[in-house]
Amino acid sequence: MCAAPVGRGGGPGSNTTVLAASELRAAWPLELSKRAALGWILLATLAAVLLRVPRLDQEITHDEAFSWLGYAVESYEQIFTTYHQPNNHILHTALMRLSSQVFDGHDEWMLRAPAFVSGVATVPATAGLVAAALGSPTAGVVAAWHLALHPSHVSYSTSARGYSSLVLWTTLAWWSALIAQRGRRWFWLGFGAAGLLATWTLPSGGLFLLSLGGWSAWRARKDHGAGNGAFAAGTVLTASLASLAAYGYVLDDLLTASERWGTKVWADPVASLRTLASGFTLLLGGGAVVAIVSSAVLGAIRLAQRCGGLAVQVAVVAMFPILVAVVSGMAGPGRSYFYLLPATSILVAVWVVDSNTHVRRLGAVLCAGALALSGWSLLHFQSRDHGFEALAQAFDARSGREALIAPLFVDVPLDLYTGDAEKHGLLRVLEEGVLDALLFVWLDTDPRAQFSNYALTDSDSLYHLQMPEKPFDEVYRGGDMRLLALTNGSRVYPRQGTKWQITSGQADLRWYTPAFGSEPAMRIDSDRAGFTLIEKTRFASNWEGLMAITYAGRLGVAGPSLCEETESSWKPGVSHSGQTRPMAATDAAGHSWTLENRLVVVKPGVYYALCITGTGGGERYVSDLVYTYFPLVSD
Repeated sequence: MCAAPVGRGGGPGSNTTVLAASELRAAWPLELSKRAALGWILLATLAAVLLRVPRLDQEITHDEAFSWLGYAVESYEQIFTTYHQPNNHILHTALMRLSSQVFDGHDEWMLRAPAFVSGVATVPATAGLVAAALGSPTAGVVAAWHLALHPSHVSYSTSARGYSSLVLWTTLAWWSALIAQRGRRWFWLGFGAAGLLATWTLPSGGLFLLSLGGWSAWRARKDHGAGNGAFAAGTVLTASLASLAAYGYVLDDLLTASERWGTKVWADPVASLRTLASGFTLLLGGGAVVAIVSSAVLGAIRLAQRCGGLAVQVAVVAMFPILVAVVSGMAGPGRSYFYLLPATSILVAVWVVDSNTHVRRLGAVLCAGALALSGWSLLHFQSRDHGFEALAQAFDARSGREALIAPLFVDVPLDLYTGDAEKHGLLRVLEEGVLDALLFVWLDTDPRAQFSNYALTDSDSLYHLQMPEKPFDEVYRGGDMRLLALTNGSRVYPRQGTKWQITSGQADLRWYTPAFGSEPAMRIDSDRAGFTLIEKTRFASNWEGLMAITYAGRLGVAGPSLCEETESSWKPGVSHSGQTRPMAATDAAGHSWTLENRLVVVKPGVYYALCITGTGGGERYVSDLVYTYFPLVSD
């Protein structure tokens, strides 16, 4: 049967019955008692645990590491009031920090524990939701096993991100709404609370809150009178306002992040279709997509034919984000719509309560196929660990005046393992004013981490460097990772007789107490227009090379670089960052500094000068500045 909300007179509401309970048991001998269903749900939950636990110790991925290093290591105040990038799934980030404090560390499983607990808890919650929606304990069992073996859900349940938490809260909210729709009005409070938590985890949870909440409030008024409808609407409104207040402090950052990371629907229709496809692929299980799609499509068709009210409810929840994207012109990444997974769970279990024997048989076959394919893909899962920990140990053992360079998409997760050693190496360089070597991370399995196409960034721009491998010495190899050292460097700065001058903008330059080394620091106070600061000595090289620029920075933006001489001015070169997230250290006076290493390509026969550029007004500091030139030639 399709469970129906009870009307004002106690009879059925708009949802129609496919089979009465007694008829269903007669026509479908496998319909389980509640006790038997509970046993199968517990088995599904156990299976979910067993499938997820082995993945908790995998290497941290880029987004997980960014969530930890960028947000979860900070104070709770910072977590709840910062949203520079979408990696901050605020409520889940706070739980990551809590987990690291409880377990006193940041091992992989500690960071993933909140996602794991949420993912496992969602299995019985989904069973409850689907059993309530379809009026069948057996349907709940099917949904529980579907989720326990769902490849995408397994992945997100073992990822230190907020997606499994998002699904848990939307599942609990939907379950509460179904109960409330049958006249138990206090469950609207559960819907509002869970909807708020979903939105506080990811902003896309607000789409669920508004769509299901709005539809349910309208149904409550129609089925149970104005009083119940007003109570439901008030709860939805309160939860929505509370969600808005939760993001109030970071609303501008949230809108900026949406503009930067979202897909412009009308400006790039192809990208919009890719976003839609990626969202569907995640919802429908990745490797088991064909069987799950077939089962979900069958469920959608039969749901629309037999359970009109529930079908409308599912359709409203599923179509609302598409409508919002079309109207606003902006869509989030496909994974942000993972909150729709409960709708998929309902659809794949609809066949259980169908009155047509042939449909039930077909549904059983498709369901069995989907579960088999999902289980097979999970059992044949192979870890994609690169060997970050072993490389980190090799780098730490060197303990020299060296800087580690890693390509984009590798540098952030690697920092979780090498961060302390990187910081120690950079501090030695700054303290002693000498950089002995640049150590580049190479991956055999990723062309972005090879010298024919080495991916680095300059602020927000992505560049691909091309370098010959011959000048480098291999100092480590393990798995698909190598560590290649460039050791033929010569110090260009600091040196005697240097003199800096302002060539553009208005700025006041003063010497300042050094942060870590013996060389003076610069205090630069500029106007709003920005500035360019040039060291008067120009130089040129006969060979192509890399200029490594190591320094400590504080307060406003000031970027040491090389400026190329042109006919009328000095042109700042592209300053590639050696790490996406700079290390941080505190000096003896208690001031916090970022430790940075930048790379500028030096072209032969071109005249350069050392330079520092800055944007915006205010004061900023550059300390312990070291320029080291590494020619890209072999002996």
